[in-house]
Amino acid sequence: MSTRAWSRRSARPCPAPAGSGVVPTTRNLATKVPKSAQPWVLTLLRTVFDQPDADQVAAQFTRVVQALEAKFPAAAEHLAKARRSTTTNPTRK
Repeated sequence: MSTRAWSRRSARPCPAPAGSGVVPTTRNLATKVPKSAQPWVLTLLRTVFDQPDADQVAAQFTRVVQALEAKFPAAAEHLAKARRSTTTNPTRK
């Protein structure tokens, strides 16, 4: 069985590692933006986990927060506060 979690709304796996704190962060982030903007915002967040190494994850995370700041400052603030739990995985060595 794969260690990837499956997205509830699609047939593709969520690329975030299990136990990373992404699911609660994603749910809470979605509440910070209008329903019509949720797909765009959550797609932006998924791009963070498509990066090949930790340095690029950090850089992409910063770009996502900056992209959200203009349109959705509350979402950007929420995501910035959740940065550590979202981009680190205690089970990964």
